[in-house]
Amino acid sequence: MKIAVIGSNGQLGTDLLTTLNKYPHIKPLSITHQDIEVSNQKSVKNQLYELKPNIVINCAAFHQIDECEKNPNLAFQINTLGALNVAQVCSELNAFCVYISTDYVYNGNKKSPYTESDATSPINIYGTSKLAGEHITSQKCPDSLIIRLSSLFGKAGSKGKGGNFIEAIINKAKTEGRLQVVNDIFISPTYTVDAATTILKLIERKAKGLVHVTNSIPSDCTWFTLAKQTLEFCKIDAQIDAISSNDYPSVANRPIYSVLDNQKAEHITGIRIPDWVDAVKRYLMEKQYIH
Repeated sequence: MKIAVIGSNGQLGTDLLTTLNKYPHIKPLSITHQDIEVSNQKSVKNQLYELKPNIVINCAAFHQIDECEKNPNLAFQINTLGALNVAQVCSELNAFCVYISTDYVYNGNKKSPYTESDATSPINIYGTSKLAGEHITSQKCPDSLIIRLSSLFGKAGSKGKGGNFIEAIINKAKTEGRLQVVNDIFISPTYTVDAATTILKLIERKAKGLVHVTNSIPSDCTWFTLAKQTLEFCKIDAQIDAISSNDYPSVANRPIYSVLDNQKAEHITGIRIPDWVDAVKRYLMEKQYIH
């Protein structure tokens, strides 16, 4: 069984490869941006035809939210046209296609976790380009799985963003001793180790269609909650102030509430996905911030 991971050196891709290597019957195929340009049909075709994978997990994305707003053409080239090219070739090769999407396909007006049956209505270019990628993947490759993730953190860090939120918080707390963090945007933080494990279990169970994969949320979590919990675990004595998202203007609109319900994923896999607090602790242990 050959499973190709496009974007294999990114935050999620790194942990997908690590997890895949634990399966003796699977041959993981690493595809980085150096190997493939997803927005170029010929590049996708050449690479995938040469490797002939049974399954392709498409993690390639332009996910710098504000940059997507400034450069919508690039966002649609990678997130939508890229999805089309990968799905098209998967269809030709009879390969199962897994497309990695986002919580940003929702507008954030709901006040309880979004389920897979909730209506989508993105409020920024990034979310719009990813939602278009979902539709195209499903249309071109009906034998596919769409995974929506949220607020990722993992050891590799985000290639486009130069790290992740937890790393940024620890760094700022240590260097400046005081932080201001938004406390009115509700999220479901997701550890890439848990996301990778769940995605591969879903593939194993031959899941198709749309599935939300996030760590469980026992109670409301904002960026402030996540930052506070991180500093508590690390025993870093820094002042942390809760601020409104209005105090932190950005180019792109962001949904105020984009928590994802993960019950469908748990039901299909039969496994409870750990809660985000436990996930943060394990991440900090993995990075040796705590023991």
